[in-house]
Amino acid sequence: RQAKRVAELNARFAAGGAQHCIEHRPSGARTAGVHAGVLVSQVEPRSSQDFSMWMPRPADLGRDLSDRYAASLINARIRGLYYNSRFHRSVPGIIFAPNVSLFCAYPSGSNSNSKRCNVTGGGPYSSYIDAGYSTLQLDLVPERASCVPGCFPDGMQCGETRAPHRGCSYPPSRLCETLQTWEEVQAGAHFESEFNHLYTEIIVDARSVVNDPVAAIDGFFLMTLASPSANSATRKAHAGFIRKYGLDSAAGPPLVLLELGAEQPFSLAS
Repeated sequence: RQAKRVAELNARFAAGGAQHCIEHRPSGARTAGVHAGVLVSQVEPRSSQDFSMWMPRPADLGRDLSDRYAASLINARIRGLYYNSRFHRSVPGIIFAPNVSLFCAYPSGSNSNSKRCNVTGGGPYSSYIDAGYSTLQLDLVPERASCVPGCFPDGMQCGETRAPHRGCSYPPSRLCETLQTWEEVQAGAHFESEFNHLYTEIIVDARSVVNDPVAAIDGFFLMTLASPSANSATRKAHAGFIRKYGLDSAAGPPLVLLELGAEQPFSLAS
């Protein structure tokens, strides 16, 4: 059964991409879906004995980030991840199921951690704590705009009247456009070279994960270039997930090795 789940991950990876997404993704969808690729999130190990790496972090450098996850879509075209691309090292993590809800999507790194709300999951835009990324100009924010964790507000999304020149986010319903923009950037179609990042940043609504982790988590992944301690912590977290939710180890979310350069990047971890 786990071999079948790994095969499904590889099939989604191979088929994913802007064109497949445009042709098959339901209009207006707010979930990740199966047509864009595989949605993963790298998670640096914590020192806690109970390392629940599938749960959002309550704080990061004093910032409450419990309302979202920062993730990336990978497919046969997009093989970059945050740590691989920017820090020349690998970090293991979790694989999200296609049913998780999204807040927004960026075709590159976005510094989403700096875009925070006082009210979990939204609230008045006036509660936005830190604009981050100078592209978010507060004087351009529409009146009564709601704060979207990790994202730009309505009216300032990519393609909208008040959107910044670059660095804006796409709403979940326009996920395919995010992939299309990424592919155009890689082809040198537009934007400056400094915007030419190698990965996407997809902001996941944490409520869709914590409300039903078993349905929201499709697997845990190790990486060859990750530190032995990080991979070891991920193995323990995977075992803890199976134990916590009373799952059959042969039928629960698999522990896989992710090799981004391979034709079939997911394989069962030994």
